[in-house]
Amino acid sequence: MSSRFLMSSDGRRLRAQKAIRKLFALGISQGEILQIMRSCRKKPKDRSNPVFPLQRDSARECRLRRACWAIRTLIGLGFTESDIAELADVEYTSITRALHPQEPRVPPEGTVMKLIQAVEKAGEERLKNLLPRVAITVLDTCCQTGREPGARLRAQIESHAPADLLNALVFASAPDPLVPGIHAFLAQVGEAVHGLYLIKVRPEKKENLKKRIIRQRLLKHEVEHLLQRIDDVLQGLERQRPNRHLPSDSHIA
Repeated sequence: MSSRFLMSSDGRRLRAQKAIRKLFALGISQGEILQIMRSCRKKPKDRSNPVFPLQRDSARECRLRRACWAIRTLIGLGFTESDIAELADVEYTSITRALHPQEPRVPPEGTVMKLIQAVEKAGEERLKNLLPRVAITVLDTCCQTGREPGARLRAQIESHAPADLLNALVFASAPDPLVPGIHAFLAQVGEAVHGLYLIKVRPEKKENLKKRIIRQRLLKHEVEHLLQRIDDVLQGLERQRPNRHLPSDSHIA
């Protein structure tokens, strides 16, 4: 009890005395008055069991957090806000309002799910735009007997090669078939300085032992062609610098 309550300047003491007299007049004893006072005392809030509005606000915050994560992830991948709206098939304002710095608006659950699905397919969309720009040069092909790969056939293989890379990177369920008449090919991805090569052999959905052996032979054949090309380049370099001592294969990790 504060010392101010003992003074009568603010009138609290007089009002309390008046209330106590009324309680005595009703026949309530001093002990019962103390029990009433204790029951009227405010109890601390039980924070272990939050009320329903807090649970609802928590769900809204979670939905907003998931939406912002998806949007910022897509922005990090190079997509603009309008690109994100088109990719996720949502309203443009849903993107801008969710990112508002002072008063963000929580998008509905359906919009959040579309944004998360957009993140999952964003890599595929970005690869579709980038892979056609990557130069792929066919170095060797394994063709049917009597068929000689010309410039037109090589260009056809090179135009299909980006789809092969895309299918491998996005875990496509079924690979694209090779150009008719081609069993396998060896290609250079990018420029020679990148040192990246692509080997593809004829895919088979249902393979028996014979087909598996054929596929391994085709793969070995293309690897041998790659090794032969590397060996030709290496010999040419060694002829240009005859006085330089090069390490043997045993020193190469």
